Amino acid sequence: MEPRWQKVYSSNDQFKVELLKQVLVANQIEAVVLNQKDSSYQFGEVSILVPEADRVTAETLIHQQLNNS
Repeated sequence: MEPRWQKVYSSNDQFKVELLKQVLVANQIEAVVLNQKDSSYQFGEVSILVPEADRVTAETLIHQQLNNS
């Protein structure tokens, strides 16, 4: 059975999202980036999705990372 994906973070800053994804991957959490930005006008959001089982851990890691920045 495939994991159910949960959104744990979103922003319009793609660079920040990619950095946070790497923090999750470094902590053995599978993470994917869903880019919903319009390529012509650059509005919309970029989100990080993780398997439902890792949601709480991922949110904790993201919160810690954002508070240390």
